[in-house]
Amino acid sequence: VTVEITDLTVTVQDAYNKFTTKNKRWTDSTTESLTPQFTARFLPAFGVRLLASVTQQQLESWLAEQDMKLDRNNPGKFTDQELSASSRNKLKGCVSTFFKWCCREGGLLPRASNPAVELIHHKEPRNLDLVESALTEQQCDDVLAYLNELSTPRTGRDGDVYSRSPHAYYIAMLAVDTGMRRGELRAITWEDVNFERGLIRTDGNKTKLVRYVPMTTRVREALLHRREAALGGPVVPSDNIRRALNS
Repeated sequence: VTVEITDLTVTVQDAYNKFTTKNKRWTDSTTESLTPQFTARFLPAFGVRLLASVTQQQLESWLAEQDMKLDRNNPGKFTDQELSASSRNKLKGCVSTFFKWCCREGGLLPRASNPAVELIHHKEPRNLDLVESALTEQQCDDVLAYLNELSTPRTGRDGDVYSRSPHAYYIAMLAVDTGMRRGELRAITWEDVNFERGLIRTDGNKTKLVRYVPMTTRVREALLHRREAALGGPVVPSDNIRRALNS
């Protein structure tokens, strides 16, 4: 929705007052959680300035100065904890939403004059950088070797051939080499397996987004063997996944 510009002499504080009463983009809980970011950080720095005078450089400098977290138990006070890149990006998002509203629904700025359009997005550490590996590469190989032994058929004293956990190695190896979760493994069909391109299609992850996982050599060989042995059965025997991964 585009509203005709009516006043370019409004201050940031005046614009914020209108934003809090007319903004429909945020839920009540979102507004409650983000209001302290405005009242303790943004408005003390920009409240008395004319909205039309705020520049991108001023916003970038202000964001760079925000280095401490707010104290949730003491409104307006800061802790000695450093503000993370993720929190800084959320703060940038708050300000961007405010100026976008001023340019569109609020009709307080020309759209081309939005100073928050190209604010810098700070690089956030990936989860993999924050979490140590559960197993070393050698430990992982040792576990797979043990599961391979469990999966190997043996002849018992009664002459019968049996395996303590026939699918343990196969399922655990797929999980290790592809990084798929249990639900993703369970959802794979043979139509998802592209041997020609060496890819496995999956949309059984938490985000429900389709992605393609490359096969390692041993995954490819195991899937080819499984396809021949399963005779049309599932790629992964779902009733054995929990037992195999818990082995």
